Amino acid sequence: MSDSPRLIAHIIHRLDFGGLENGLVNLINRIPQDRYKHAIICMTDYSDFSKRITNPAVTLYALHKAEGKGLGIYLRLWRLLRQLKPDIVHTRNLSALEAGVVAWFAGVPGRVHGEHGRDSYDIDGTNKKYLLLRRLCQPFIQRYILLSRDLEGWLKTRVGIPENKIHQIYNGVDSERFCVYKNSCISFYSTQEAGANTQSPPPGRGRVRVGVESANTFDTINTQGQRRPLPDQAQADGKQLIIGTVGRVQEVKDQLTLVKAVADLVARNSEYRQKLKLVIVGDGPMMDEIKELVKKKDIVDVTWLSGARDDIPEWLQAMDLFVLPSKAEGVSNTILEAMATGLPVVATAVGGNPELVVDGETGVLIPPENPVAMADAIECYLNTPALLQRHGSAGRSRVEESFSMNAMVNNYLAVYGELVK
Repeated sequence: MSDSPRLIAHIIHRLDFGGLENGLVNLINRIPQDRYKHAIICMTDYSDFSKRITNPAVTLYALHKAEGKGLGIYLRLWRLLRQLKPDIVHTRNLSALEAGVVAWFAGVPGRVHGEHGRDSYDIDGTNKKYLLLRRLCQPFIQRYILLSRDLEGWLKTRVGIPENKIHQIYNGVDSERFCVYKNSCISFYSTQEAGANTQSPPPGRGRVRVGVESANTFDTINTQGQRRPLPDQAQADGKQLIIGTVGRVQEVKDQLTLVKAVADLVARNSEYRQKLKLVIVGDGPMMDEIKELVKKKDIVDVTWLSGARDDIPEWLQAMDLFVLPSKAEGVSNTILEAMATGLPVVATAVGGNPELVVDGETGVLIPPENPVAMADAIECYLNTPALLQRHGSAGRSRVEESFSMNAMVNNYLAVYGELVK
């Protein structure tokens, strides 16, 4: 390898809040700057999420791709690659796959493609047009990085990618950033099993129970569409089980099923209305439908909708139980972050989720689109609070042992190193 840092051009659809983007930024921030510098090429645009990049050796480009498949975008990309002369192009997901072909025509010596999860319009990976596109692009790609064994098996059997091109690498999680301090907070577990703990969090950690600065609020909805803070009662006494999820509010993430599950619980037992709260962190195209369902199910008083946030560790620390209701997943960063925070996880048994959550040990796996099964799993924690502590601690240990950030970075560096010898 030459003494000067090599350039990697990462090509994605858009740099915005999301699991793929979070993984990309985590990787770039931790790759040694004396080995690689980076360009992020967004086929469309980038948002303020880009401020999470701390590595100064990064340049951002936005090609402002319009809807559709105009060929002009590929000419602009080809010209940019000819200008940058990267040593490696790393494309991610179907929306950027064809950029690998453009990279070949632009003379880029190293070409990597990452699959972080199946396309939202093809969650089972059977769309014939998309399968054909992946097969046609395969000769131009030298290495594939898959985030789960589920994706690895699918790429081998359904797409026909040669095994010698495939590397399976799990996302890593910053276990220090998502640190555990729930033992010094008033939690549902402590009030139900161990007696109320009235200590405050360590200095600088924010407010008791919610773990966020006092200026921040949990936004709740009511029939007038007004916003109001999380009630002081819920912040202070830990008598309610705080059920939370984090993610873009879109169909594939299926927060609707979680709302239905909570409504089912309240319908089962009227006392649950006082014993649980639902927090949905994120925003997206399904938000209006979420609000309407919350009103229809008459659970406005137990539901908080935060919108998009950039202080996810604090929000996770506010929760007692994390739920991921997705219809499809690659490997979920939010599951790993929840486990690193010491939360038990209820997740659908789709994609890479069963590779992260050990059923009955670090959480519960359930079928997708099944609000009754989800309600049953939540009810088990509601009625057996000791499971919160036991499963949460086991999840934290699993993250530290198997999903470290250092392991992820070293595995990516090994793949890149094969292409720039």
